Amino acid sequence: MGAAPWVVALLGMATLPLVWDIARNPQQWLRLDHRGLAWQGLGGQQHIALAEIDHVRLDRRFDFSMRITIVPKAGPRLRLPPGLAPPADALQSALQAHGISCQRHPFSLFS
Repeated sequence: MGAAPWVVALLGMATLPLVWDIARNPQQWLRLDHRGLAWQGLGGQQHIALAEIDHVRLDRRFDFSMRITIVPKAGPRLRLPPGLAPPADALQSALQAHGISCQRHPFSLFS
């Protein structure tokens, strides 16, 4: 006995988002230099100048991932996509080398 075609089709549909991501080959990156902080995630590309950043907040989540929030001097907060989070110590060192203060919050529920 074989599997019903509708069962195979239903199970196969669950793999379509993965196939779409592989075909699209999305590029994600994060760059910090003298001009500012720039990144590209699945939601598009963004940039903020270093002079506009008040501080960066690093929150450790309960699943041990990092939530990185950029708090500008004016305007709404910017949150980096989860897939772009570099090691927290390296990011904090690089930000401080560029004169940006960094706040670390271990295991915060709300930010």
